[in-house]
Amino acid sequence: MNNNFIIKDGVLVQYAGHDEKVIIPDGVIGIESEAFMASNCMAITEIVIPDSVRYIGEYAFAQLGLRKIKLPEGLKRIGWKSFYQCYKLKNIVIPENVTEIGREAFFGCRSLTKINIPESVKEIGDYAFAECDKLSLSVDPKILAPGSDIFGSTYGVNGADEITDEEADMIISNATS
Repeated sequence: MNNNFIIKDGVLVQYAGHDEKVIIPDGVIGIESEAFMASNCMAITEIVIPDSVRYIGEYAFAQLGLRKIKLPEGLKRIGWKSFYQCYKLKNIVIPENVTEIGREAFFGCRSLTKINIPESVKEIGDYAFAECDKLSLSVDPKILAPGSDIFGSTYGVNGADEITDEEADMIISNATS
C-alpha cells in the first residue's frame, strides 16, 4: 500500500504525497472532509477515484490546482464545498447514481465550462455553481428547492473575467499562505 494515503475503515482520511497525478487505492469507500486540503497537495492536477467510492466529503478537493478528475459510477453524494475554488477544473461528469450535490460544491470553479446533472440528482445545495462564470448547464427545476439559488448572483454575467493559469496559481498559492 502507498504510504501517501491515510485510510481508516475504508475511508481516505488524508493524502500526504506530492504527486501531480493521484490514484486513490481500490477499496476506498469514501473521501473524508479536507482529505486533500494540505499545502503539499497544491501540485495535484489529476485525481483518479476508484469505483468503490460512494461519497466525497466537505472540502475534500477544495482549492487544488485540479484540472482533471473522473468521478466513480458508484458515487452517491458530493459534499459541501468538495471542489470549492478549483479554478483550473474545466469539466466534470456527474455519474448517474449521484443523488446529492452539496452547498457550494463547485463554488468558484471559474474555468468550469460544462457539467451534466443526471436525473438521479434529487438535491442541489445553494450556491453549488456560484462564480462558475463560464458554465453552461441545464437543470430540471423539479430538483430545486423553492427559493434555492444554485448559481449565486454572479452566474451568467456577460463579459465575466477570464482567469489565466498564472492567476489561478497565484490564487491557490495565496489560499494556502
